[in-house]
Amino acid sequence: MHKSIEDIKKELNQLSESLESIALEDNQITEDEQAILDLVLRGITTLESQHLEILQTDLDDEEYKEIVLDFLRDLLYNAMNKAKEDGVVTPDEEKLLNKLESFIEKGEIF
Repeated sequence: MHKSIEDIKKELNQLSESLESIALEDNQITEDEQAILDLVLRGITTLESQHLEILQTDLDDEEYKEIVLDFLRDLLYNAMNKAKEDGVVTPDEEKLLNKLESFIEKGEIF
């Protein structure tokens, strides 16, 4: 069984807050870090808005998980590409990407 939409929003909100905390560890958010945060936060907003529709379908648990995981993996891929745009992935950018990857691998949204 899936988590409720409220629980999922809570998980995604915690992810957003964690990412922002990571970006602020050195008391500044660079333009590149902000670009990653913006991309991920837009993705989270999109997932939240589409999630209710996904839950209202007749998907079984595995199909549901695969759709959400595919979305999150695409989000991670796009965030990685954003980090690489300037040819340098800083340690702070890597921390952001690692947090997102960990969130996906642990299946915290489920």
